[in-house]
Order: sequence, then structure tokens, then C-alpha cells
Amino acid sequence: MPAERPAAPRVVILQHARAGLPGLIAEVLRERRLTIDTRFPVEGDALPASPAEFDGLVVMGGFMSANADDVCPHFPALLALLRASAEQSRPVLGVCLGAQLVARAWGGAVHESRAKEFGYHGLERTPEAAEDPLAGALPTRCHVMQWHADTFDLPPGATLLLRGADGLNQALRIGEAVYGFQCHLEVTEAMLRDWSTEEAHATGRDPAALMAEIGGQYAEYGRTAAAAARELAGRWVDLVERNARRRREGAA
Repeated sequence: MPAERPAAPRVVILQHARAGLPGLIAEVLRERRLTIDTRFPVEGDALPASPAEFDGLVVMGGFMSANADDVCPHFPALLALLRASAEQSRPVLGVCLGAQLVARAWGGAVHESRAKEFGYHGLERTPEAAEDPLAGALPTRCHVMQWHADTFDLPPGATLLLRGADGLNQALRIGEAVYGFQCHLEVTEAMLRDWSTEEAHATGRDPAALMAEIGGQYAEYGRTAAAAARELAGRWVDLVERNARRRREGAA
């Protein structure tokens, strides 16, 4: 009989807002035929009991503060899950709020940024990022979509991968398998339209004017950023698959 094919790696995606879609990340996961388990913990979905339930964990953004345990009582358990994932070599990819939670899990402070960012902003790769398995997919300088009012301090032992043109920390790595990206590499053109509408309603700006502004930025930067994001997501999948294969071989 032919050998049984191993099950596809399983990735749990935690969404903290309906608008916080995994976008391009999910597209790459589907193309690579990984099993996707999407959960909404703010709506009552349970967190995984342990990293044994997944091969990779994606933590998406939301409108709440990463310090808001009163609003999100699952946060302490999630911080513990992030640390346990690192101990068991289960890759983590945190986006925006997810990146802030990664920083907080390892002792980095999360606090209000000097200025709220909405739109495409310039990023610079750090020297350490050039050889990084994920961040090395990004150009030395690029513009990526942002939507946040908070930022994070680098935790002890973390590696800074990206910084903003204004000096804000934008991406970090913990150990070999835990990543956090403040910027929204995952965004699609359709998501931008929805986000522009939400941001306009929240700030009182004219929706048509804001959509035109962001549309112009997307025309200039969006496709380049999306290509880099897809490459980065593919490299994260490589990491998930490699670590899952090592666990299978170790258990054989």
C-alpha cells in the first residue's frame, strides 16, 4: 500500500475584528493548501488550549488596546499561548494588535503612538532584517499600509526588523519562529475601500476624499507592497511546514 500522506499543517487565525481580515495571508495559506481554523475570541470563540492544536498561529488586528484585559479577558491566556508557542517551535505571525500582543507577551510596553497612522507610510529594514527568513523578502525601503494609534517598545531579547520613517518600531522577531508586524502587509484593495469608509466615519472626514487619497497611495505603492507581502507570507508557510515536518520525523 502507498504511504499515507501527512495531514496538511493546521493554522489557527484569531480575528479581533470583523474588519481585521487576514487578506493576502489567508490567500497564500489557501494556495498552499493549509488547513485554516478561524476564531473570533472577542465574540466568545475559545482559544486553542495549547499549541498542540495547531502548526502555526496568526493573530490579527482589532480596535482595542493590547492592554485592555477588561475588554478582552482572553488576553492573559493569549499571552501565555504565544509564549508556549515559542517554546514548542510553533510559528506565530502577529499583525498590528497581534504584533503589540507579541511585544507585550515578552515584556515590551504597548502605549499610545506619537501620531495615529492611517495610509501608506515609509518603512526601512534594519540591518538584522536583511538575513531574516521573513523580513528579507521586503525591500530595504518600502511603503506599507498602516492603521493604528498605539505602538510597542522592543522587548528584551527581541530583534527589530522594520522601523518607520518616523522612528516607530514596525516589526520584531522573538527567537526563530515568532513574528510581529505593526504594518498591514495583508491588506487587499477591497479591504482598503472598507477601511477608508470606517476611518472616515470614525474621524468625520469626507469618505470620498479619503477613499481617493488612499486609492492614490495604493496605485503608487499597493502592488509592490502586496507582492512583498505574498512572498513574506509564503516564507512563513515554509517555516510552518518545516517545523511540522520536524515534529513528525521526531515522533516517528
